[in-house]
Amino acid sequence: MADVSVQSLQQVLVTEIPPGAALGWRRDLSRLEDVIILSFLTPCTLRLRRADEHGWEERSLEVMPRSAYLLRGPSRRDWQHSTLPVGELRFMVTFAISP
Repeated sequence: MADVSVQSLQQVLVTEIPPGAALGWRRDLSRLEDVIILSFLTPCTLRLRRADEHGWEERSLEVMPRSAYLLRGPSRRDWQHSTLPVGELRFMVTFAISP
């Protein structure tokens, strides 16, 4: 999927997100190359934003249960990400990859 070697895997984090919880705007550690996230149990809305000359350029997409997404390149370097509150319990597994 992401053409990542096992040796570059630096961290695996399992996060439980209770109903009503959201994840605030953030950019993961700059020392990491890529971040791969697996999402489980309930859909969530992933939001992306980056500063531009008018304030913020924003995008969002629906992340379905049992799906994965990769933050690499500009999505890691230039954009912040967050999620909206979820209606039901959600788990995510995050794989942090170093260069």
